Amino acid sequence: MPLDRNGRELVDDTFEDPKIEPRQNRGSTRSKLSFFTNLFGTKKTPKLSAFLPDEKDWWQLYINPEDRPQDMQDPGMAYDGGNSPGYQQSMIETYRKYLNTSKKPRLTSKVYAEIRTTAAQHLMVGKDSVMAPADGNFSLSTPATDAQGIEPQVADDLAEETLAGYRVVGDTVDDEPVRGSSNNIVTPVRRKDQPHHVDLYPAYGRDFGKTDEEYEEALPENVGLGNKFVDAAFDRFYGEVKKASDGSNQALRAITRLVRALHVMHTYADGNGRTNIHTILPMLLLQYGFTPVVPDNMSELFSGSYTVDFMVEDVLEAIKKADARQKT
Repeated sequence: MPLDRNGRELVDDTFEDPKIEPRQNRGSTRSKLSFFTNLFGTKKTPKLSAFLPDEKDWWQLYINPEDRPQDMQDPGMAYDGGNSPGYQQSMIETYRKYLNTSKKPRLTSKVYAEIRTTAAQHLMVGKDSVMAPADGNFSLSTPATDAQGIEPQVADDLAEETLAGYRVVGDTVDDEPVRGSSNNIVTPVRRKDQPHHVDLYPAYGRDFGKTDEEYEEALPENVGLGNKFVDAAFDRFYGEVKKASDGSNQALRAITRLVRALHVMHTYADGNGRTNIHTILPMLLLQYGFTPVVPDNMSELFSGSYTVDFMVEDVLEAIKKADARQKT
């Protein structure tokens, strides 16, 4: 049954697309395990080319669904013509290195930084961005909540989540937080200039009121703190998937929970979406027995407003649609 953003069941279970079965009729994702075992063997991880043989089609994973042009000869160039020349080349090379290989690396803060660097290597702007962003905030707001005039809320399960002894997201406050003064990795702050708008401020970002020189001096310590949280997220993830079968709901829960945590922590001033949603998500889906996809509402889904249950349902929906397209 469809869920609201906090994982509660909705009454209406109808679907406009007749090709998509109601969620309760989809069956278990565990059946995918036998497919990957038979086709690729238990020791190997499928490559991206097993699903999208032509590199020209990889844009389906690195161009946001809402930005995909209908009449463009090469849709993968959608961002290159705007503010991100070099975007497509960067993403193709990232996918060659991390997705189109049977040997996926174990994720650590070091590998995470390498993925982010590769995904920005040909960009003219943002390629030198480092952890501990100077602007230090990420919006929790979503179009749906803004339209209704309701303050966006942190998902119930995320509000209870901890990493390395810190709450991932603290309680919402009205004033700008002081870095390092609380046990929160991220603090939600209501914006005074925009009602019903909440920004997330990371503990390893810039302290308000400090000069550029003071910020640069504190940068190594802040980067170390950010890496500590990223490593804690990866360690928790591997502990969870170790207990799960490939293609199982348990594995998918671990994947979506990880991507949400990484994206909410927003460890870079630029490139978080490319790293977390367009690379880490499909890479782990490939590695743990799923079709690699990027959900249609990816800009909202991992922002912190939605529960793991809701994210799993949406990713399964995207997988269902992708599998249906492959059969046509």
